Amino acid sequence: MLFKNNIESRRKKTALLLGKIGAVLSVPVIVYSFGTNPPLPNTGAPGEGTCASCHGTLTAGSGITITLPATTYTPGGPAVAMTVAIPAVPCGGTGGGCGFELTALTQSGNASAGTLAATTPPNAAFPQDAVSTVGSRQYAFSTVETTSWVVSWTPPATNVGNVVFYATGGQHNTNFSNSVVLTPAIVPPPPPPTPTLLVNPTSLTFTVNGAAPADQTISVTSSGTQVAVTASSSTTPSGGTWLTIMPPGGNTPLTETVHIVATGLAAGTYNGSVSFASTGASNSPQSVPVTLIVTTPIPPPTTPPTLNLTSTGLTFNATVGGAAPSPQSVTVSTSNGSAVTFTDSATTATGGSWLSVDTAADTTPTSEPISIATVPSTAGTYQGTVTFTSSATSPTSITLPVTLIVASSTPPPTTNTPWSFSHNVVDRQMNGTDYMLLDGSGGVSSTGQLRGSGSFTRFQSLTQAPATTPIVENGSWRVTGLAPMPNNPNLITTTVTTSTGTTITRVTGGTVVLQVAITIAGCNSGSGGGEIEDGTPGPTPTPITGTLTIVSNGSTGSGVSLNYNGTCSTTSPGTPTPSGSFISAGIGTYSIGNGGGN
Repeated sequence: MLFKNNIESRRKKTALLLGKIGAVLSVPVIVYSFGTNPPLPNTGAPGEGTCASCHGTLTAGSGITITLPATTYTPGGPAVAMTVAIPAVPCGGTGGGCGFELTALTQSGNASAGTLAATTPPNAAFPQDAVSTVGSRQYAFSTVETTSWVVSWTPPATNVGNVVFYATGGQHNTNFSNSVVLTPAIVPPPPPPTPTLLVNPTSLTFTVNGAAPADQTISVTSSGTQVAVTASSSTTPSGGTWLTIMPPGGNTPLTETVHIVATGLAAGTYNGSVSFASTGASNSPQSVPVTLIVTTPIPPPTTPPTLNLTSTGLTFNATVGGAAPSPQSVTVSTSNGSAVTFTDSATTATGGSWLSVDTAADTTPTSEPISIATVPSTAGTYQGTVTFTSSATSPTSITLPVTLIVASSTPPPTTNTPWSFSHNVVDRQMNGTDYMLLDGSGGVSSTGQLRGSGSFTRFQSLTQAPATTPIVENGSWRVTGLAPMPNNPNLITTTVTTSTGTTITRVTGGTVVLQVAITIAGCNSGSGGGEIEDGTPGPTPTPITGTLTIVSNGSTGSGVSLNYNGTCSTTSPGTPTPSGSFISAGIGTYSIGNGGGN
């Protein structure tokens, strides 16, 4: 409210000078009245005075209020409105209202904090106020005398600590001062941006010109944090699955290899793509188009041949302290007859380096010598291997097992343990319909003499026979020798001279083979030939001789088989009987064991 001095004009002319002086003295009161003057730094802030210096008494801490929407502020937040108010009483005096002055300062340092702004436009709800700057501080003040005003304040962009609002106000007789403190709000840091996938390059092109193209790579990275990526590939229906990518995924950064399988693709252009997906990326999935241009198709692969050997294994016999046995040879060839270069090498499992081969490169087909370099000094059976290798075959190598049997130099015993055999058995021809009845007995004496003979009858029907079935042929057999089974490394053989001066082989530690001679009375021919079918013998045939092999593991009645091989003489009548084998039909008995051999 304006302070106004009512100065009466004195009629007396002697008082004119005093009237002029009174008029001059009234000017400072008008200038510093609330609502009519620019702000003075009189908000009660540190270093400032209050309005009471010109307008009467002061009540500090009450009488004027500053109301804000919260007790905290958000650095960088939006503008907020505050209300500055003074009660209607004492603002109802001369002039009908009050005025105010306000500033916002940091509690630490008393620097201007944030930005003050007046509300516009002025109206009854928002009486007019204004903002001005004095020095480095900003002030809001009233331009209309009333009881409340609304001031806009924008918080500082950064956290400046506590902010204090200082305000004074009132009218020419009564004045008030107050302050409000705002603390900075605890604002959580913004979440990190969601990572994005980055792929380089963004497209690939492969060209096939008669040969497989080289692999290409794709770099997969992510912005911000690391993410897990899954990689996959796809192709258009034409051409099938010609596109692959490895590895199938991983954590960024990673390098993916793109591989093309173009064998069998015709000339043309093929399209596909590789994709990278991640649940942690905002732009997932990312796809890289792949173009395959086949100008010249890749020829189909050729199947390489295999290496072939003419033997499945070699056995050498030697005596301790004796000379090395003679070399043996094996022919090396290929399955398709092509010429390939190969090398061979020898290894031994026991006995030292007793096995020797020609390690120089050779070309198939050729005969390769296998020899014994030195004879071990201890009797026993030794194993070795010869490996033939060629890069032009599949597989690239083939092995040949080699056995070296070294006998003791101690003279063998002059006698054997006697053993005998007997049998009465029906065998059936392998892959045939005829049967053979064999019976007889024999053995080896303690002095090594062989004895044994018997008969055989070949007939057609097992159910009728051999009494009424047609007889195909018959004859007799006799013992001719004793020999070890071939390729059996567990056998120990010694040579024994019998009392008659003949030489036989004694076998221990494994299977034995008894060889007997069969003299066939006739051949199975359609006419004549000596067969007995209708009771009338045909022309006398030329006898033929085959070999009956009785194989035993040395135990009575077990592990026995019969193998017959023989052919009819080409001079005998009729069609020759082909050579063949006979296997036991399970009728009859065998008896082969120790003792009884006289």
